[in-house]
Amino acid sequence: MDKPLPSRGNFYSSRHVWLKEIGEAQRQRLGHAAHEWVVHKKVYDLASYLDSHPGGRAWLDLTRGMDVTPLFESHHVNDAKTQAILRKFYIRDCKTTTTSPSATAEPLAAAAPSTPTRLETWPSVAGTPSASDFRNDDPEADFSFRNRAFYKIFKRRAAKVLEKAEDSSNSGSARGARGPTTEMRVLVWILLSAWLLSLAWCCREGAGVGPAVVAGVLLNALTGIGHNAMHSVPSWWRYLMDLSLFSSEEWRISHCISHHHYPGSQIDFEVAAIEPFIHSLYSGPPSNQFLPFYLWWVLCILGPFELLARGMNVFFLRIQPLRWENLLPFMELGLLIVFAGGGKGGVVVGGEGLKKWVVMHVAASVLMGLQALPLHHSEHAWMDGKDDFSSPPSLPSGEGKRDKSLLPASPSPPSSRPTVRPIDFGLHALRATQDYDISELPLLAKLVLFPFNHHRLHHLLPSVDESRLPLLEEALKETCEDVGAKYIVYPWRELAWGTVRHWIDIGGERRRKWAERQKSRKRE
Repeated sequence: MDKPLPSRGNFYSSRHVWLKEIGEAQRQRLGHAAHEWVVHKKVYDLASYLDSHPGGRAWLDLTRGMDVTPLFESHHVNDAKTQAILRKFYIRDCKTTTTSPSATAEPLAAAAPSTPTRLETWPSVAGTPSASDFRNDDPEADFSFRNRAFYKIFKRRAAKVLEKAEDSSNSGSARGARGPTTEMRVLVWILLSAWLLSLAWCCREGAGVGPAVVAGVLLNALTGIGHNAMHSVPSWWRYLMDLSLFSSEEWRISHCISHHHYPGSQIDFEVAAIEPFIHSLYSGPPSNQFLPFYLWWVLCILGPFELLARGMNVFFLRIQPLRWENLLPFMELGLLIVFAGGGKGGVVVGGEGLKKWVVMHVAASVLMGLQALPLHHSEHAWMDGKDDFSSPPSLPSGEGKRDKSLLPASPSPPSSRPTVRPIDFGLHALRATQDYDISELPLLAKLVLFPFNHHRLHHLLPSVDESRLPLLEEALKETCEDVGAKYIVYPWRELAWGTVRHWIDIGGERRRKWAERQKSRKRE
């Protein structure tokens, strides 16, 4: 996680190159073959299970030859069921000299204590641990999944909440209470219909660009819905993302496999994707002095750049196929060119239709950047090179909710707070992810204004539909309290300005000061 892949510093790198490099690095360390899968340091051959996988074979095809432990843990809520299936395809243990804490964890059926020990949940608040405390840890592992640690405790509580919700609903859905609510299903159809009507409005002669902006706002909401559906069982909802210039198939690699499991790290593809225009990592260089002048242009081209990169990968580099859903934006363009008005018989040369198409997608791109990037790039979030468990971030008066923080209530002195590897998977997701203070908003407002809502819960259990995530808030609060932690949520404006402050670090002054503090701590 803290070691960059070979293509990390390249000006242009593709998702498929990232996937190839991470697989090779994991196989070199764990010793498994390119046709095998690794879960908790155990090797499996899932070739005969590809077509039976409830989430679709595409996930298994993409991750063939990889260590999929984080993906396996976060996308399957029922541990007992998934472990029973996985056990049938076991081949051998990985050939390593160390033993993973997850591999030697207690059986899944073991009861977890009501209050777990601090050492197993948040090591830095317990002082300097002894060597025996980590006798089962693999120092090369990125994350741990101890049965009595933060993430597994939260996951069990979440499973009970969802099971209870399913018993009450009697929905009969294959996904149970992990699937969308009736309200969510209705709102998806309403938003899709509204977007189609906005496209028809764009086609009216003399309508101007106003309808295109409205269409962009609705398109961004549909993109958020498609993003959530992409994590789950095959559904046509995932293609709502492909109505934009983003690709649900490409995001499976860069977002689901890379970003979701290594957020804020050297191997987070989404962090590398905006470099060298914007640098976010504390371990990397600062952004250049001209960033304030082109920041908005970066937000405008997030979607168009994805389209250009896709064309390069498909037609020039030939490292990915052209998929049918990649044509959806061009179908929109064709309709607007033909019906946007201004020419004989309703047919135009293309200028008016092209302008409205560009306005719609640029609006969606800007909203995507404004809503999604602050959740990970704010100065309040952990990024590689930042002290793992620093002092609580300062909040302006009246900003944020102070009743929830992910930082120790009484941190130890810096010299007694070592960086411990591997870190609990859930704790890493929490420190590298932020949340907006939007719990009280109705679902429709969340979908339109904040499509990437309840983001920490989404990172912990991404296969749970976003309409169900509020059910799990109490389970998250309870687990945070068990480890002596709090939980802060922020207004959008604080995270947005916090992101700008972090990015516009002229000359790297803030990062130099951070590095100096790190050096002084090491000397202590």
